[in-house]
Amino acid sequence: MRSDAEKLVDSELRRCLPKDWIRLPSLWLKNHPAKFHAEVDFLLIGDRAVLLLEVKGGYVSRDQDGWHFETKSGGKKETKQEGPFDQVREAYYALREHLRNLDRINLFHDYVWGYGVILPECILAIPPGDAAIDPQIVLDLRDFPGGLGDFVDRLTDVWRARCLEVKRNNRIPVESLRATIPPRVREEIEANLRPLLQPVRGLALTAREVEAQIRRLTLEQYRALDQAALNEQIVLVGAAGTGKTVLALEQTLRQAAEDNHRVLLTCFNRLLANHLRQRVQSQPESLRIDVLNYHQLVSKLLHDASLTSQIPEDWVEFNLRSEDLVLEAVDRLTAQKRFRPYTYLVMDEGQDLMHPAFFGAMSLLLNGGIENGSWTICIDPAQAIFEHQFEKELYENVFNRGTKALLTVRARKKITLTHNARCAILPA
Repeated sequence: MRSDAEKLVDSELRRCLPKDWIRLPSLWLKNHPAKFHAEVDFLLIGDRAVLLLEVKGGYVSRDQDGWHFETKSGGKKETKQEGPFDQVREAYYALREHLRNLDRINLFHDYVWGYGVILPECILAIPPGDAAIDPQIVLDLRDFPGGLGDFVDRLTDVWRARCLEVKRNNRIPVESLRATIPPRVREEIEANLRPLLQPVRGLALTAREVEAQIRRLTLEQYRALDQAALNEQIVLVGAAGTGKTVLALEQTLRQAAEDNHRVLLTCFNRLLANHLRQRVQSQPESLRIDVLNYHQLVSKLLHDASLTSQIPEDWVEFNLRSEDLVLEAVDRLTAQKRFRPYTYLVMDEGQDLMHPAFFGAMSLLLNGGIENGSWTICIDPAQAIFEHQFEKELYENVFNRGTKALLTVRARKKITLTHNARCAILPA
């Protein structure tokens, strides 16, 4: 999950950068199967340079013992030998090697690439003669946030000068370094970096099996995930075939990768929940994830609390009783000191769960509730099967509360889910 410092920097980047720049929060770089221990918080693809930015919140300092990091509250302190400059430098060279392996190293050598460090909550004291800190490529509280735009311009100029120096030293014509990056080339750079920055665990869904396949999502879907990484509450809206279920699964696994997270992935369809559960079980994050449809969730809670209450099969009666059943289970588990709320909720098929009883139950189980908790809800009102389950006023409430991410690009392959005459169309 994004730190407050990263969210603050992202907000300022959106304010000061030109509209045609591509801004990638590369949060999931560390999850790539070919892990090279390089992480970076933002990658900017602009009209004159590609820039990597490392963001460190709280108080940061360096002495003979190493780098010291302390949260603003003082609740967490740690010392590391590796500092933010080391981290962003490793990512810089890792991206270069990635392009080399793709035989697209020209995208690196023909344009300006560089990196910088942003410390939005402290002033960095640089010891005299400290070779580990380059003052030209750091922005701290003295000039943040007002000087962020100037800092990006300064980084571009600094790294252009360095790139030209490298070419001269290697007897390469300086004319080979392009002065600008056309929009077409920016999109090409983004497309080539996407598989590295955003590893995707694939999902092929049928009525009888789940095939574990690695798939590449569309750029539109990647951007939806980027948006989810930067917001606590997001409504993912798309018609059938735009990949909502795949994104729901990926968001679940990403959130579960965070320390101390406990994630609930829920949906309406029991068969879908069973298949998603099978898919999650093969992942290392599975111990932090519960995958259950609405009925299964209530049943599990009653079982965990050793309650013998019967769950009504009739939907109307179930809706009348479900919130009370969940509350009873939570009260008993809390008394036994066995209740731990979920830190993140991912809801697929949201259109079939758009009922106050369900959202009331979720508020009891999610840290902060629906109002203040963290969640991603995937929804398509046009796919609602049971109209009596879909309450328009609640939908508008949820839709207006979350940050919207829209999916419009349809996938290539149609795969039928034989249950309730429904079909899920997922990326091929």
